Amino acid sequence: MSIFEYDQETHMKQEREESLAIGEKKGHIETLTQLTVRKLIKGLTVEEIIESLGADADEIREIYEVASKYAPDYDVDQICEELLQK
Repeated sequence: MSIFEYDQETHMKQEREESLAIGEKKGHIETLTQLTVRKLIKGLTVEEIIESLGADADEIREIYEVASKYAPDYDVDQICEELLQK
């Protein structure tokens, strides 16, 4: 067996792991965006949101900047889509 031979099992495992990582990232961003938008609608400041969620300040600030473009409707799907493109 050559080291250059294709190992389908290993390849499929790597593909699953990559897909799982992408899904986890997307889920994290969607959840954090939904929570942030709820707080924005209530009128909380960025600092208050960071404190209340206990989340990474940079992530919340990035979500806030993108979400501000979609005010006052705050379409979470569009916000997430823009965040995932970055």
